[in-house]
Amino acid sequence: MTKEYQAKQKIIESRELLEAVIFGADAGIWEWDYQTTRLTVNPHFYDIIGQNPDEVSATAIKTLFPRIHKEDKHRVLREIVNHVKGRTKHLQVQFRVQFDDNQWRWIQVRGKITRRDENENIKKISGTIVDIDNLRRSRMELEHRILFEKLLTEIIGDLVNISNTNFDQIIRNALKKTGEFLEADRIYLYQYNNTQTELTKTHQFTTPETETDSKNIPSLNVADYSWLINHLHANAFLVIPDTNTLPPEATSLKQTLKLRGTKSLLTVRLRYENRILGFMGLDSVKGYRTWHVDDINALKAIAYNFANAIEAKKNHQNLVESKNKAEESDRIKSAFLATMNHELRTPLNHILGLSDIIKASTAEQDIIEFTEMIHDSGKNLLNMIEDIFQIADMEKGLISLQLQTFRGLEFYMESKSRLEQQLKASGKEKEIKLRFSPDKILLMSYLTTDRTKLSLILHKLFNNAIKYTHTGEIEYGFKVIEKSVVRFFVRDTGIGIPTEKHQLIFELFRQGDDNLTRQFGGIGAGLAITAKVVTAMKGKIEVESIPGEGSTFSITLPMALESIKRL
Repeated sequence: MTKEYQAKQKIIESRELLEAVIFGADAGIWEWDYQTTRLTVNPHFYDIIGQNPDEVSATAIKTLFPRIHKEDKHRVLREIVNHVKGRTKHLQVQFRVQFDDNQWRWIQVRGKITRRDENENIKKISGTIVDIDNLRRSRMELEHRILFEKLLTEIIGDLVNISNTNFDQIIRNALKKTGEFLEADRIYLYQYNNTQTELTKTHQFTTPETETDSKNIPSLNVADYSWLINHLHANAFLVIPDTNTLPPEATSLKQTLKLRGTKSLLTVRLRYENRILGFMGLDSVKGYRTWHVDDINALKAIAYNFANAIEAKKNHQNLVESKNKAEESDRIKSAFLATMNHELRTPLNHILGLSDIIKASTAEQDIIEFTEMIHDSGKNLLNMIEDIFQIADMEKGLISLQLQTFRGLEFYMESKSRLEQQLKASGKEKEIKLRFSPDKILLMSYLTTDRTKLSLILHKLFNNAIKYTHTGEIEYGFKVIEKSVVRFFVRDTGIGIPTEKHQLIFELFRQGDDNLTRQFGGIGAGLAITAKVVTAMKGKIEVESIPGEGSTFSITLPMALESIKRL
């Protein structure tokens, strides 16, 4: 076998490998003759830019520029110039291209200067082109979903603490947040009066540009707007992309929308149990639009919480008539929390259960991953909701202690098992090693304290250690430090906490990584709840931590101890 033959074989093998890599990456290949502007490409290049090879000139790259979105052209040219001028090592730019069906898709171009002449002038620039539209859309949808979950959590948190004195302000703020999130020109609430003969506009948010042109319609006669009302009673929402297309039986609605300058309309009913309380409307004034199903579902979820808040306010007003304002305010808040507790937990539990059923009934990996995402998000939201209700109870001073006497060994085995289960549920059991350091004196004693509260404290500390430890070790132990005083501790090798934030972490809704791009989930309530419970038990909580090395949380609690042998 000659060296020439071997060299040819290597070239063939390299070419085949390159073709396989290109095929696997689903990329188009291009080479741009910088001096003649001729563009040489592979067949897949045309698929990616949505063009027929016969319709594209292969003589000049300028023929491709008309298809680039006008908002992206300047950026594309700037990146090309930067690379040609030697300001960047590689050419990399993302932009939109118009296909033959007038649809816009995102693509990514990467390349570099590959050949120069004897005078170092650029001759060739080569690279790849990839369709990233689906990836970009998925990322945007995920970001949109995360922002919505944050918005919904904020609104629920506001509504939990709603009262007659701040009701209007909280609803207006919630409408403002919702309108800005959904990019609405106008968003409002209409509610039935007591006789169900009229719908009255109770709250509204309007953008500054729209506000000057807005005609106020304070109330709607039910008889005149029967088409809209009947539709909302039969369906959860109504979408009207073009108000000019409304049917003759919706004449009153059409005239009202024209008067207000509304081009497109989305309405969602306000429903509490089996009763319709009114509706939430969203107007597009600047232009015609239709709403994505995610936007509709977002508005439905927010309307659901508004309906609960509105119903809670009505209940509050009914109680005011027969009871003292101070007593009534406290009682209605409890009733409201109980209602919210049920109304939020029930659908979330249904979602969690359904996600488990779907996961168990399919072998498709994509569906399994999606259901796991749904389950994890739902579980996180449920934990947040439970924290909110615990905080609300604590703010009212509803921390009562129930003393119990139990074996130290039994409690140790129970808490040890709980930590192991929490670690397993986190998916970090292979990265984190557990260490246990129980005091033999305590194991051989009876303890008298609030067992439920002690379990809650340890659960929060275990969860905190697991959340902030990626790899390493978590140690759980306890020690009798003096008669009737026990110190429990949870040590981890996690990210640690700066000294200046040691007290901050025990405040509500704060975390050690409290910044605009928080890496960790939750609402920052776990340690605050723990601290309040420890205080109620007449104990003390402390933290020792070094950033990058880990943290140790200790709780010192008074409790009666009695040796098992003596008993």
